[in-house]
Formats: sequence, C-alpha cells, structure tokens
Amino acid sequence: MAQLDAARGIEQALKHLERGEAAQALRVLDKVSWADLGWPDYWRVRAEAFLLLGEARRAAKCAEEGLHEAPDNPELLALYVRALLHAQDYHKAQEALNQALELFPQSLELRQLAGEIARITSQDQTSPPAPLKDRPFSEAEARAIRRAFQTPARKPKNRLRFWPWVLWWLLGLGLYWFWLRNHG
Repeated sequence: MAQLDAARGIEQALKHLERGEAAQALRVLDKVSWADLGWPDYWRVRAEAFLLLGEARRAAKCAEEGLHEAPDNPELLALYVRALLHAQDYHKAQEALNQALELFPQSLELRQLAGEIARITSQDQTSPPAPLKDRPFSEAEARAIRRAFQTPARKPKNRLRFWPWVLWWLLGLGLYWFWLRNHG
C-alpha cells in the first residue's frame, strides 16, 4: 500500500466526505504516512468520517487526538463537542463547550451548539432525548462497514485451482484426437 503525504491524503478524503463516502475517506486516511499524523486536519477529517458513519464515540476520540496536537483549533473543538452530543455524553460536551467558548467567544457554531445543549438539558430527564440527526446508514450497513476495515481471519480458498488442469487435459485430448484422425 503506497503512502500518501498528509496534504494530498486529507484533500482526497475531503472529496470523498463531500460525496458522502465516509468509508472511502477512512480508507484514504489509512494510507497517510504515520509520520504525518500530527496534522490536526487529519484528525478532523477522520472524526467527520466516523460521525458520518454514526460512530460518535470514535469520532470524539479522533477529535480529542487532534486537540492534543492543536488545542486551540476552533473546527476541532466544535467537532469534538458535536461528537460528544451525538454520543449523548452531555456533561462532557458541556465542559468542552465551556472551554471552547473561553477561547472563541464569538464563534457562531459554538454558540449554536450551546443552544442545542441547553435545549437538550432543559428537557425532562426521564424522557429519552430526540435523536440529533438521522443516521445515514442502518445498523446492518454500519456493521458491514466495520467488517470492511477488519482483516479477514483466514484467506479464502482459491477455487479456480483445478480449471487449468481440466483445460490442459481437454487440449491434450483434442490434439490426440486430431493426430489419430490425420495419421491413423
């Protein structure tokens, strides 16, 4: 598997995300050189892909990794809060949002997230919160995507192994028949 430099890999992954191809974006990001993982954009795109797949906890973990590299990145901060909201970890989302608003008090996206957290926490705690966003994939499709990123337990059998022998045998039989017909 060829290694991509981070800028090209992130650019290709963003194109896949724009088309809604989160699994393909993750495949492209897996090809990015491990030396380039310090880029906050790498972690942001990876987190967006997991969020698109409906895996909010993994998205939050990726955003958190990116925040270790760039703790004052406003896009990563907003994405981290959004991922925590989707994971229904409202307390942690509120803490992260408060820290983000201290750094970027004028951010419109952070203010919208604050309003969303306020709306969710003001609801009756006994009723389950309304889903933030419909998942783009069903549970079965999400399992299939997860399986696509796992390595197979065993190599599948090569079922075409005996066909060349059958073809050689038929060719030999045909040549023998042709020889008997012309010389016999």
